[in-house]
Amino acid sequence: MVLAGRLEPRTGGIVIAEGEREEIEAAVASDPFVVHGAATAEITEFHRTR
Repeated sequence: MVLAGRLEPRTGGIVIAEGEREEIEAAVASDPFVVHGAATAEITEFHRTR
């Protein structure tokens, strides 16, 4: 994980992670909030410009 924070308005949060997609998918799948249905996650890839 590179950084994380809440959205404004407080409708959720964001995590910026760096690594192989498979590793990030595994980390998301094992997150306790996701496992217990308290949160959902969407992985969006992007290419930074700087």
